[in-house]
Amino acid sequence: MEENPYQSPVVAVASPIPSTERYSSIGGWLVLIGIGIVFTPVKLLIVLLTIHRPLFTQGTIVVLMDPAHPNYHPLFVPLVVFEVIVNVVFIVWSTGNIYWFFGRRRFFPAVFITFVSVSLGVMFLDLVLMNMIPFIAASNDLSQLKEVIQSIVAACIWIPYFLVSKRVKGTFTR
Repeated sequence: MEENPYQSPVVAVASPIPSTERYSSIGGWLVLIGIGIVFTPVKLLIVLLTIHRPLFTQGTIVVLMDPAHPNYHPLFVPLVVFEVIVNVVFIVWSTGNIYWFFGRRRFFPAVFITFVSVSLGVMFLDLVLMNMIPFIAASNDLSQLKEVIQSIVAACIWIPYFLVSKRVKGTFTR
């Protein structure tokens, strides 16, 4: 085989492989996430104890199960049961989030994004269902809507952060 004098020799150039910097501790904006993650199960437990527990212990649920009661609605009891079950599931899940966050588990960013997305979906569903019950809808309590809007804003900030942040990629490596 003849060598072509017009052809330049092939030179292997090592292209730099992008490496993610590894962080030995949780820092930066993740500190805010850590604070929120620690308080999430506490907040959910407070909701269970202050809102849902009295419905059962004070007999409110029994009264509202009676079709003769003026505030009776067939959706009310299933809605309350749904909320209790979801809150218990979220307490367990958010407790796991604490463990996975501080353990800096590799899968935590995906778990966190899923948690934020699912909780936002559940909040929206709960808002829709609550507004189907006339005596709740008539209360004009906008706190639930305000909470959904705050959660949307938080999701719009934290989900992209978890997807693109070098700090996130370098922190959750175990």
